[in-house]
Amino acid sequence: MIEVVNKVKIKLPISSVIGKKVALKRSAGRLVGLCPFHSEKTPSFIVDDAKCNYHCYGCGAHGDIVSFVQEYENCTFVEAVKILAGEAGVQIPSYDAHSNNAKTDVIRAIYQEAAIFYEHALYTRDGLPAIEYLQSRGISQNDIARYKFGYAPRHTELYNHLKSKFSQTDLECAQLFRSGSNNLYDPLYGRLIIPIINTSGQIIAFGGRKLNDNNDAPKYINSAENPLFHKSSVLYNMNNATKPSKKLGYMIIVEGYFDAISLAQDKIENAVATMGTSLKVEHITNLWKVIDAVVLCLDSDLAGSKAAQKIATHILPHMQSGKVLKFCLLQNAKDPDEYVKRYGREAFLEQIKSAKGLSEFIAISVIGNKNYYSPPDEKAVCRAQLTQLAKEISDISIKTEYSRYWNDSIYKLLNRNPAFNKKQNDNADVYIATNYKLQIFDEKHIIDLLLAILQYPKELLSEEVFIFLLNIKCNTSWLDNIISEVIKLNSICCPALSNAEIEKIRASIAIFYKHNNPTYDTFLEAKKAVLAGILKYNLAEVKNQIKDAADTLIQDADVRSMERLHTLKKYETVLQKEFAALYSLYDN
Repeated sequence: MIEVVNKVKIKLPISSVIGKKVALKRSAGRLVGLCPFHSEKTPSFIVDDAKCNYHCYGCGAHGDIVSFVQEYENCTFVEAVKILAGEAGVQIPSYDAHSNNAKTDVIRAIYQEAAIFYEHALYTRDGLPAIEYLQSRGISQNDIARYKFGYAPRHTELYNHLKSKFSQTDLECAQLFRSGSNNLYDPLYGRLIIPIINTSGQIIAFGGRKLNDNNDAPKYINSAENPLFHKSSVLYNMNNATKPSKKLGYMIIVEGYFDAISLAQDKIENAVATMGTSLKVEHITNLWKVIDAVVLCLDSDLAGSKAAQKIATHILPHMQSGKVLKFCLLQNAKDPDEYVKRYGREAFLEQIKSAKGLSEFIAISVIGNKNYYSPPDEKAVCRAQLTQLAKEISDISIKTEYSRYWNDSIYKLLNRNPAFNKKQNDNADVYIATNYKLQIFDEKHIIDLLLAILQYPKELLSEEVFIFLLNIKCNTSWLDNIISEVIKLNSICCPALSNAEIEKIRASIAIFYKHNNPTYDTFLEAKKAVLAGILKYNLAEVKNQIKDAADTLIQDADVRSMERLHTLKKYETVLQKEFAALYSLYDN
């Protein structure tokens, strides 16, 4: 039925319908006449074709083309639509009164009529506090009309208005009212009304903001869920933000109605908002159907931080190649509205531009303020948490890249001595963040390790070996590519590769590396190659760290540097003993 109404509004200017009942004259660019709903001598009845509505400044009558026919002809919504459809030549589909389509059409009509009622009530004496609140938030008169703000008067006024137009059964199905002692009443009464509009421009629910902050009532409440409105899948301002978001390539999610509206007033029109409920995975996945990149910009308080961390971990199983979720962490402002008012539009857009990607945000959240000097058990907890989170990712390529990134983050932030990067300048000691590149030993040992894994993937590609391969740094890109393929043999990442795929990898090694491509006679020989490869790699790493620690000690001979060098040399001795024991064990 709503589709019929939309077609009627396109074909019939509201003035053409009202003009048959009321003598309209153009005055100061507007159509004006005597109100048909009360007796008056001076015209105060205004008709606006652009907005498809009418308003009487004398009695307050207000509505659209359908509500005019309802009031004037004293008929129901459905009857009014039939009258107008006949005039416009629009065919009305035949509905079963009990079908889902018929029910949802009536619910849409109820919410549309309620919005008109609320909007009219905003301009009454009772609605003055709501007007004052909007003005205090810097909402212009044009935006009051654009966002269709309204006011909910006393408990039963909306119900009394609607019950003459819709059946009791339909009103109950719309979930707009609650049951009182004698009648249905409006739970939003006394509040500023914020219509929630879907992408088709249809009103499907309402938000209500309390106007007296001195009472204990919740600041915001929503109308109840109904067949058209589910909080977990609907975001505020989608009807306005979708087109600008597609043009810009990303959409911003903020936490409140007025954050989204405030940003739009500053020409940042690609923002949507949650509605007094926590952000759900479904919100994000629904947005990804519309736009590839989403930037989450919640309030900077503890609740906003926890909400961001929660959605970051819960979204991992739903990550897809080409879909992006970023996190904008505002500083020195409680929310986007305050940030823009304090620092301006360009500063906010710079914050959005520098938003952190999902992998980086999770790494920061898990590692927190831990560093190289943190206790080993705390470092182990961080590694375990990130390893577990990697297992949550379904997409194989994303899982592999995130695992690599997180292991690299742990190495850089927890396992690398910051003194290695210490440099002097004229004013103060500074730490320069660099990529610590290992001087890789003979890559033949890595090749031997990979060939052993290819021969016995299920037995040899353990979690420990898997993590080792994720961390390894090679001097040649082709070996990096081979390692990436071997990693896919791990059951955490993906189903096992076929024998043909394994042989393809072995052939790649033979092409790029001029080296015999052996198979191991026994499993023990293959296991020895893997363990030896890891030990030799670790020995090469610790030797590089000993060299750096010794260089640091020459420049700055403090106690901590000396202790660090001593610890590394002890670790080198342990690795050398393990290496000797390995060959002794397997050679016997």
